[in-house]
Amino acid sequence: MKRVRGKAVPPGGCAQEAERELLGRDDLKSAAGVVSRINTGSFSESMTTGAVKKVFAAWSSCMDGAGYDFVDPLKSIGSADLSTPTASAAEKKLAAADVTCKESVDLVAVWSRAETAVQKRMIREEAAATTAQRADNAVRLRNAAAVIEKSG
Repeated sequence: MKRVRGKAVPPGGCAQEAERELLGRDDLKSAAGVVSRINTGSFSESMTTGAVKKVFAAWSSCMDGAGYDFVDPLKSIGSADLSTPTASAAEKKLAAADVTCKESVDLVAVWSRAETAVQKRMIREEAAATTAQRADNAVRLRNAAAVIEKSG
C-alpha cells in the first residue's frame, strides 16, 4: 500500500475515497458519461433538425442583409477576436446585427425547442442510466450535507 507522510493512501487516492463516502458505496461506476453524451449529443443533433436548419437559414439571410456572410450563428461567434480585453467597434456592430437577426427569426426559442425535444428522446432512450444518475446525485447531496453538518 502506498503511503504519504506515513499515512496509508486509500485505493484510488483521496478523491476516490471522498467519492466512496459521498456515494455510500465502494463501486464508483456511474452513468455520468451517458448524461454528458446526452448534453453534447443533443446540441449537435439539434442543429440537424429541419426547424433549426430553417431558422439558421432565416438568420443567415437576415445577417446577409446587414452585410455579413455567415451560415450559422456559431460561425459568427467564432469570428470574434477573444485575445483582446474589449470588443472592437466592428465586433460590437456584428454582435448587434446578430442579436437583431436572432430576435427577428426567434432563433433562440426555435433552437431551444428542438434541442429540448432531442434531449427528451435521448433521456427516454437512456431511462435506466439517467434514473440511476439521478439517484446517485440525490445520495451525493444527502451525504455531502451530512458531512458538512458533522464538520460544523
